[in-house]
Amino acid sequence: MAKKNEILEEQRKAREQFLELKKMQQENADATKVASKEAVAPRTFGEKLSNFWTYYKWHVVAVIVAAVIMAVSINQCVNSVKPDMGVVVFLHQTASSEQLERLTDYMEEKCEDINGDGEVYINIINCSYSPDDKNGQYEMTVLNKLQATLAADYDALLYVTDSSSYGYFSQDNGSDGLFTEEPYKLSDNMISKLGTDEIPFMYKDLHISCRSYYDTVLEKDKNAKAVYEQSQKILEAIKSE
Repeated sequence: MAKKNEILEEQRKAREQFLELKKMQQENADATKVASKEAVAPRTFGEKLSNFWTYYKWHVVAVIVAAVIMAVSINQCVNSVKPDMGVVVFLHQTASSEQLERLTDYMEEKCEDINGDGEVYINIINCSYSPDDKNGQYEMTVLNKLQATLAADYDALLYVTDSSSYGYFSQDNGSDGLFTEEPYKLSDNMISKLGTDEIPFMYKDLHISCRSYYDTVLEKDKNAKAVYEQSQKILEAIKSE
């Protein structure tokens, strides 16, 4: 019995020594971790800045890019020129924006500043397409754009057409009485004024019409009357060429 007690006592001492050793090892490990953290922790401003850039550089880049995009967008909105009026170009042929701008340049010389921003700008709403093009989806898209302009864009009262496309505005399409008068064909003199010796104006069969204003829904729009008056002024100037 005494022998058994001695064995148990030896086992108890061994366990205590083992636990003490594990405790000392854990304390040494914790001390090493603290020392390691203190050794790598940034101390100077430069070290802190370098450490911040290492961990957050992509966040910083994303914020800068977003700020630049926002600044550019705001600048474009602030500095963009709002059109005084629009002119719808509806031709049954491919229409060149560069060529059509010669016509709007002429119109801008005859137009007054409607919106009061100190500049005269007439926007081209190009609804042209070639009937020979077999892409029916594109034709439908263009005609939907034209219908939307007719229904809601009261700042675009001048319509430039050719002999073929004007037939679209027929009584069958519910367009009877849409314009103040029959379309006026641009004279040869007017066509020559729009071109130069180096680059002549490429369209010979152009007509211009102005939408009716009085006794129409346009009377409800606050800007439509001023646009109508300037449209009539431009139309008379073209007729006089």
